[in-house]
Amino acid sequence: MKAGGLTSLRSFTSTIRRKTWTASKAWLDGTELLLEESPIEVFQCYLPVPDSDLMCALADTFCIRIVNQHWDHLTRFSFRRHCISLRTIENVCISCPRLEEFFMAVQYVEMVCLLFVPVNLFTE
Repeated sequence: MKAGGLTSLRSFTSTIRRKTWTASKAWLDGTELLLEESPIEVFQCYLPVPDSDLMCALADTFCIRIVNQHWDHLTRFSFRRHCISLRTIENVCISCPRLEEFFMAVQYVEMVCLLFVPVNLFTE
């Protein structure tokens, strides 16, 4: 896969099947590399429900890496069906000044922690 091959791409949507998810690290690394030079404004990813802590950690790392690459362009970030951590949610909110829409899944036990997130995190 050629690094940064999609230099005009502004929107990226992907769905990963459970079978593909078994080779997830290679897919995540390849996707990140492919989008490296793209001015991504809309990022949407649909992953299978995780069945291990490793899958959760990979998903968090992938989100953070995508945000770190495209923070200055992102207006919509959607990571569906797969829970991401509050640390990752915070990273997205703080890092993306142009973000207008944010869709994510959160573990039920962590939802109560959102009550204690500083209000200015979502307004600055």
